[in-house]
Amino acid sequence: MKSGIHLLVEPSSKYKTNALSLKFIMPYDSKEAIQLTLLARMFEAGSKAIGNRSQLEQALADLYGASLSVGGRRRADYYEFTLNSQMLADQFLPEDGLMHSWLDLLADLVLNQAFDASDEVMQARFALEKEQLARQLKRRQDNKKQLAARKLKEHLYQGSPEAYLGAYGDEALLDSLTLEDLQRVYDKLLQKAQIVCVAHGRLSEAQLETWLNSLAFRACPVVYSYQDLRLAIKPQAIAFQDEVIEANQGNLAMALATNYGVDDRERLKANVANAIFGQLPSSALFMNIRERDSLAYSIHSTLDVYRELMIVQAGIDSTKGKEVYEKVFDELHKVAQTPINPAYFQEVKLTILSNRVQAQDYQWFELELVFLDWMNPASDYSLATYEANLQALTEAEVRQVLLDLTLLGAYFLKGGEA
Repeated sequence: MKSGIHLLVEPSSKYKTNALSLKFIMPYDSKEAIQLTLLARMFEAGSKAIGNRSQLEQALADLYGASLSVGGRRRADYYEFTLNSQMLADQFLPEDGLMHSWLDLLADLVLNQAFDASDEVMQARFALEKEQLARQLKRRQDNKKQLAARKLKEHLYQGSPEAYLGAYGDEALLDSLTLEDLQRVYDKLLQKAQIVCVAHGRLSEAQLETWLNSLAFRACPVVYSYQDLRLAIKPQAIAFQDEVIEANQGNLAMALATNYGVDDRERLKANVANAIFGQLPSSALFMNIRERDSLAYSIHSTLDVYRELMIVQAGIDSTKGKEVYEKVFDELHKVAQTPINPAYFQEVKLTILSNRVQAQDYQWFELELVFLDWMNPASDYSLATYEANLQALTEAEVRQVLLDLTLLGAYFLKGGEA
């Protein structure tokens, strides 16, 4: 659009609601990420016209239960600051004009922010939101499973916080953040970010174009590519690291390096391999290490797509860290070397397909596909293509993914007295 905002509209009568997402995309900066995390909370707490969270919640309730969430996520070298909102479509509202009121509310939250350090009301709101975010981060720190994974990544990328930090960025900087910092990052959001408006439902393109043009500001015309989203910094091998902390049990996090490639089919192979190795309740890690050998209270594997890692996490006895670490590697070798039962292989495929089909009936998922299809036009995100690629995968291809995995090491938080 002339305003510099990119508008994507997917007409649909499948749901009774309209879903709208405003995305502000910038290069990832770990210091700015924590500022943007706090900024998202300030958005959810109102604007110059809306004094606090209670007033905002009442305004949403008056719009027949419209929803609002503001947050950020990291995608490799990029950061997405996103405002999501959902509201009943016009056809299901008892009075006219409410759709305009909804759009005006969203515009106010985006454009009518001012972080004035001389305003006592703003100072109080800032202090409250900062305190609440600090408590949220403390809860994350107290989650030993998450802590083990964070410690693992920190050691894999020693000296490169831009590689191992996530959507919250450098949490240690929260205490020193000021209203001036928020004003600065807010101005950058409006002036330097690529802004994309994505809508799904019964809103017309003309209606949204009129609304976006009325916002009376010009967005940065930059366009970022979301193709080949992988971190350029590669992890280092760290062998087995451990640390004693005060906890009732031990938490192990292991890293295995793989190459997902830029091809969607290669990533799908990695997903199936991950499901067979450790993601599903029928996986080798769960059935053998937890059920058969009783070596873990919990165990599973996940894919860290942007870092090209498979992460294995286990809750175990504090004395069994090295034993489980070696056992996981043994299980990987066995699974990679053993032919997969055809019936089980098909069962895994059907489970993965079923998860995708269920997600397909979720409006926010469909909206996200519209965005991804635009940002990465070389890929086909349709369900039909996904199913065809999934069913075409062979047992040999999936086992090759497991054979290619390289063990980088582990971080073990021992339970006990620190």
